[in-house]
Amino acid sequence: MVSVSVRIVLLCGVLVPLGLLVAVSGAGIWRWPQLLAPQWSWDAWTYVLFSPDTWQAVWTGGSIALVVTVLNLLVCWPAADALTRGKVGRDYPWMEALLYVPIVVTGFLPLMGLHRLFIRFDLADSYIAVVLVTWPVALPYMLRPLMAGFATFGVAWEEQGRMLGAKSWQSGWYIVLPQLAPSIAMGCSLSMVVAWSQHIIPFLLGGGQVRTVSMVMMPFLVGGEWGIGASYAVLYTAGACVLFWVSGAWVRKGWK
Repeated sequence: MVSVSVRIVLLCGVLVPLGLLVAVSGAGIWRWPQLLAPQWSWDAWTYVLFSPDTWQAVWTGGSIALVVTVLNLLVCWPAADALTRGKVGRDYPWMEALLYVPIVVTGFLPLMGLHRLFIRFDLADSYIAVVLVTWPVALPYMLRPLMAGFATFGVAWEEQGRMLGAKSWQSGWYIVLPQLAPSIAMGCSLSMVVAWSQHIIPFLLGGGQVRTVSMVMMPFLVGGEWGIGASYAVLYTAGACVLFWVSGAWVRKGWK
């Protein structure tokens, strides 16, 4: 009974704010103290769905999330293996804490210095700058699930595969990957959502040239265009949910 109540509370915690966003996006004029909007209009959604800036922002944000996730997977795979099953984790226990620094340190603090560095190397206000800075921010969210997967997996299955004549790449593809598919799916999902959700990084390092959904959304919210801003907020949330589901489903299906 308690679990059902908790599920209902959690479901309401998700659906109520999302429902209010949808209602605001469809309300033409809705002022205090009106309980319900006196009139409804979908002009905001018409603007959002048929604006070329919208789909350019969706493409930019989605591609950043994909590139960052692939980079994180390539880096975190050997790192998680070394920290859980190798000598690095035993001899250098502080190494894991160092990799979690992006979670603890506020993202705004190092951005100004990095911006000056990118200006020096002529990378400021570019797509590459946004990817390079978003990459370490999302890295811990890929590292932790992979570490949990490697710690549970151990080395016995790989040793048996080598004893039966499997080469290193065969052992990795047919033994390790299927066993770690749930951990990879979770890491990819979290990495994509974190990369998609960034606003300060594209704002400061993109210089207005790298426009994501959050950057397109914020001027309307600040300017009082609540209908268009709420429509972008719904699209923003839907994009995060789609990336979370697609990345996990793709990995699980590929190595099921």
